[in-house]
Amino acid sequence: MATNKNSPATQIDLSKAVDAVEAETNLEIKQSLWRTIIIVIAIGLVGFHLYTTIFGIFPALIQRSIHLAFALSLCFALTPAVRSSSRTKVPWYDAILIVLSLLTTLYIPYVHDQVLENPLLWVSPVDQVFSVILLLLIVEAGRRAVGWTFPLMVVFFIAYAYFGPYFPGIWGHQGFSLSVILQSLYHSSNGIWGMMLGISATILSIFAIFGATLIAIGAGESFFKISQMLTRNSRGGTAKVSIVSSGLFGMISGSAVSNVVTTGNFTIPAMKRTGFSNSFSGATEAVASTGGQLVPPILGAAAFIMAQILGIDYSTIAIATIIPAALYYLGAYVGVDLEARKRGIKAQAKGNWKDDFSWSSILLFIGPIGVFAYFLFAGYTPSLGGVWAIVVGVVLFFILRFRSGEKQKSPTQMGLGVAIASARTVLQIAALLACAQIVVSLISMTGVGVKLSAFIIEFAQQNLFLGLLLTAIVCIVLGMGLPTTAAYVIAASVLGPALIQLGLEPLVAHLFIFYFAVISTITPPVCAAVFLAAGLAKAHWWKTAVDALKLGLAAFVVPFAFVYSESLLWMGPIPERILSTVTAAAGVVLLTIASIGYLSRQLPILFRIVLAISGLLLVVPHPLYSVIGLIVGGITLAIHLIIGKRRQAEEKLMNAVK
Repeated sequence: MATNKNSPATQIDLSKAVDAVEAETNLEIKQSLWRTIIIVIAIGLVGFHLYTTIFGIFPALIQRSIHLAFALSLCFALTPAVRSSSRTKVPWYDAILIVLSLLTTLYIPYVHDQVLENPLLWVSPVDQVFSVILLLLIVEAGRRAVGWTFPLMVVFFIAYAYFGPYFPGIWGHQGFSLSVILQSLYHSSNGIWGMMLGISATILSIFAIFGATLIAIGAGESFFKISQMLTRNSRGGTAKVSIVSSGLFGMISGSAVSNVVTTGNFTIPAMKRTGFSNSFSGATEAVASTGGQLVPPILGAAAFIMAQILGIDYSTIAIATIIPAALYYLGAYVGVDLEARKRGIKAQAKGNWKDDFSWSSILLFIGPIGVFAYFLFAGYTPSLGGVWAIVVGVVLFFILRFRSGEKQKSPTQMGLGVAIASARTVLQIAALLACAQIVVSLISMTGVGVKLSAFIIEFAQQNLFLGLLLTAIVCIVLGMGLPTTAAYVIAASVLGPALIQLGLEPLVAHLFIFYFAVISTITPPVCAAVFLAAGLAKAHWWKTAVDALKLGLAAFVVPFAFVYSESLLWMGPIPERILSTVTAAAGVVLLTIASIGYLSRQLPILFRIVLAISGLLLVVPHPLYSVIGLIVGGITLAIHLIIGKRRQAEEKLMNAVK
């Protein structure tokens, strides 16, 4: 058992953690000319998206092509061809790719009118060459940004579209010439310039700027301070700081992987120093970072895409995710507390929570988020809410720094930091969604999406549970090689219609897909967040994955629960919502106790099985099952506690006799 040590060594180094969060605002390029060029492009990107959000976006093809011009240029300027290498200068070949990116994208506004009049008939030699070049540029940008999976998918679906007549059975189709495929992608608003890139060019870019602004004004420090304030004097406090801070930061970053890298460098060593095992420390960070994409009101990028696909207000999605997100973090929090109890890890700090209280930290976080939430639920567009949140965040920063008398960043430093951090995020989002848009377009062109939906329905034989199980497996498999947003986009385009045909409401079906796309990052055998966290913790990845599954066990049950009870998505009568939430929370606690295997002492395997079944019965939205689960689970816990007290009494008696 680990012993508690109330020393600075057991705390998170706040200054270093903040520096790591703010490292995204730095530019490593040493060449003065290229530094200037990159800064100008990055500032132009920020200015373009703020201007079009406030004064109105340009026609779709123009808005999206200019956006992609910025993103591709920055991708080849900032992202090395070999991902493991650092980037301190821009090589000559990337300079060529930047020029080609500008030519092929900015050519679209030049021929905008002709394209609208005859999208597939108006074809010149320049169009043909540019369509090939831009496709290759997007594939390469996707490879640099997210790895080989998406580029390989693009190549596969292009081959499928071309060789359609040669595929057997229902999977065959008439086939398309390369000329038709390329021009459909380059000229059509359903090709490269389709809805996915449109979302990137409007909503997601604003939130990239919003997240960069929060980092630049020091909200990263706020995340850690608020976390320490909330978990002070709490058993296993360093792990709980990880859960709260990673959840808050993940809500802004929208990426489990980047979240693990940013916050895990400091939360994982702190957890290890206080007595948690290497694997459990890594698992805690992976689970906490992954769940940030489920936290409203911002959620991850996939949620904004969902709103556009379904044609509903984003606020509807934000409200629906409140209870599932709370259940996710309830399971993680209880799991950490039980693990700390098992290892004898006590509170790491003594004193009052007011010792960590800071109005500036509270306001720098609550102010911008609160403004965004107000605009969101007042019926304004998420983009406009994001712009006003940016304004409020910057104003609060300078007011608070002026009142405190601290040395403050100049507006120039602030602006450059926001521009660089925004550029890093936007280039990844745009490359990702441009590749996703190509895949979705080819799925639609070939009709394979309809065929896959029919196959799933036939496989499930109208059985909703089998359909859900197959969907969950596919989402997890897709998430093994793709970021959450990409996994959701592809899965939603293929599996969404099938679930809807099986009787689900569109929002429920898409939230189910979204949820499993998110937690795929902690699901072995390929689990990106776990791999990174295990590396930082110097732990075996499989042990870390097993601990992550134990800590996040409830996360795999909750999506099935809200499918069968929409009250967990805050729908239906109020009493039913409250009752479902309470019973689901009780079920999550029992499931977590069963997975960790400890309460007052180690739980026998039979007790763990009974508690797991009881937890499942409580999560299932059925009054009779909930009552049975509550009674059986309560009796099991009572028996365990009674046996534990008797053994304690016997041990004391034995010690006294000795």
